[in-house]
Amino acid sequence: RTLLIVLTADRGLCGSFNSNVIKAAGQFIVTEARGHEIALGLIGRKGRDFFRRANVALRADFTELGDYPEYQEVLPIARVVIEDYLAGEFDQVFLVYPFFVNTMTQEPRVHQLLPVEPPEEVATRAVDYIYEPGRESLLAELLPRYIETQIYAAVLEGIASEQSARMVAMRNATDAA
Repeated sequence: RTLLIVLTADRGLCGSFNSNVIKAAGQFIVTEARGHEIALGLIGRKGRDFFRRANVALRADFTELGDYPEYQEVLPIARVVIEDYLAGEFDQVFLVYPFFVNTMTQEPRVHQLLPVEPPEEVATRAVDYIYEPGRESLLAELLPRYIETQIYAAVLEGIASEQSARMVAMRNATDAA
C-alpha cells in the first residue's frame, strides 16, 4: 500500500496552482502506483474537495494551516505518516507539493518520504564512528525528526508558491480588466 500526501491551498484565486498539484498527484496515481493500493493524506481544502469527489480512499486531511504555520502545526501530519508506516499500514509514503522555482514558476514535485533512500555513495574515506548511545537509538530519534522537517519544508514551499501564484493571477486579472 502507498500513502500519498498531497499539499494544496485552502483558498482559490491563484490561477492553476491547485490544479497543477492535483494533476501531478493524479498522474502519480495512474502511472507510478500501478498495482498498489493508494490512500491519500490531504493538506489543504482544495485537494480535499477534489479527491472526495474522485472516490479515492482518504486516510487523513488537514486544513487551516494558515499563511504562517508553526513547526508544531505540522507535527500531527508527520505523526500520522510515521505511525501508519511503523504499524505496517503502508509500504511507502510519497509527498506531492508545489516547489517554488521563481515568482512566475511553481512546479509540482513528487518526493519519496518513506522508506528513506540513502544518497548516492560518494568517494569518501571509510571511517568507523563510535555513537553514544548507539546507532539504532540515534536513528530511532533522528528519522522521525527528518520526516517532520521534510513535511514542514514542503508546507513552507507550498505557501511561498501559493502566494506567488496568487500575486501573478491577480496581476493578470488586473491587466486584463
